[in-house]
Formats: sequence, structure tokens, C-alpha cells
Amino acid sequence: MAFVTVTEGDERAESLARALVAAGALVVLVAADAATAGRLSAALAPGTAVFCPAADPAADVDALVELAAELSGRPRPAGAP
Repeated sequence: MAFVTVTEGDERAESLARALVAAGALVVLVAADAATAGRLSAALAPGTAVFCPAADPAADVDALVELAAELSGRPRPAGAP
């Protein structure tokens, strides 16, 4: 599993995400703009998931840990934020 931060027009991030998916990785696209991540995810699917942070950093970390645990099929580690 890999996490790639994407922004509109960032060709390096898009290329990295494409290469990782081609290599068989599950790629979580992290973007403030859901439309940007959604377009890339649709172009790469399957093999991607999208995470768009909210305004609360503590909640964002918690949600990202939950997403990683869910996608990996592993339980959330004890003591994880």
C-alpha cells in the first residue's frame, strides 16, 4: 500500500501513482480536492482509494489510520492515534 499526495496539475504525483498501480500496489490518493483525486482514481481504477482530509488534523490522522487498517485487512494497532 502506498500513499500519494496529489494536487491539480502535479504530473510527478500522477506518474508515481500510475507506476505504483502498474506494479501492483494499492495506492491511496490523498488530496484536498476530491475532484482531482477522483479523476485520477477513475483513470487508474482498480487499484486506488481516495482520502480527502477535513479541517481537523487530529480527526484526519484517525480517519487515515482507519482507512489504512481497513484496506490492508489488518486490525488497527493498539494505541494507534
